[in-house]
Amino acid sequence: MESFKLLKEIEVGPNPTHIAVAPDGNLFVTVPGIGGNDFTFKKINTKTDIVMTSHKTEISLFSIAGDAGYAVVGPWGSRSVIAFNTTTGEIAKDLFTGTTSIINPYGITVNSLNGDVLIADSGKPGDANGMAYCFKSNGTLAYKFKTGQLPQQAVFVYE
Repeated sequence: MESFKLLKEIEVGPNPTHIAVAPDGNLFVTVPGIGGNDFTFKKINTKTDIVMTSHKTEISLFSIAGDAGYAVVGPWGSRSVIAFNTTTGEIAKDLFTGTTSIINPYGITVNSLNGDVLIADSGKPGDANGMAYCFKSNGTLAYKFKTGQLPQQAVFVYE
């Protein structure tokens, strides 16, 4: 498009795959490196165009709502979900409390109005159905339901 114009290039590393903007305008980027051998998760200050934080962790996907972000970390087959702070860029502990067992997190959607986090779980390879788990922002399970194979996203209906 004629209206798109490159203003500046910011070095983040090879093969950036996911990018999202936080409410303060800063960017978060997943960078798996060549062949997925050098994963980093970076926060970029958009006022200075400088990488502010960089974590050596395998994040395959993430979602942001307000000052909270949620990410799927780890290699296929042993993934978990963590929370991170979009203001500081710091990664917190695992999101969940209680005994809910998620086999293979495959998608994350955050309800921007109330902070609920819906995790799509694809289950074990070959499973006919997946599951969706909705957690409150404090990590407690609110509800769950069965889905089709390989669920990825959720849509919230507001009435």
